[in-house]
Amino acid sequence: MRDDDKKKLDDMLRIIHDELERLVTKQLDLFRQELKEHFPGPWPIIADRIERARDGLKDLDWVYVEGVGLIGRELAFKYDLLKYEVTDGKGTLYGLFKRANSILGTLSKIPLLGFLETVKEYKEQVECSIDDLERIKRKDGKWVRAVTQ
Repeated sequence: MRDDDKKKLDDMLRIIHDELERLVTKQLDLFRQELKEHFPGPWPIIADRIERARDGLKDLDWVYVEGVGLIGRELAFKYDLLKYEVTDGKGTLYGLFKRANSILGTLSKIPLLGFLETVKEYKEQVECSIDDLERIKRKDGKWVRAVTQ
């Protein structure tokens, strides 16, 4: 079970990395006009921390991982919902950010991964810089603002 859980945790961190990178480097059109100049900001540092966490998964004490509810069915539940948010035509950017917040917050409670709190804080700054998150959906591998009628 640990190998499967490790793969899910790694994939969750990869998704968070890839989606943040896409937003702050390729989709600045979604950001509030007056805040665009601040991004990507410290993205290279944040990206490095996510990669450090992915590398560190092999050294985790699984007692702590179990203690924060990131194994087995609990992990599968969180993983499936995160994957839903990045599926074309289904999830929203709002949902992605909320689920990433939960995952990063939980992971940062594990010894050796406390530095993920800074990733969560960066994600929150990105989140605060984009309006109408609930209306931004995934389409053709990109985030697009839904047209209201």
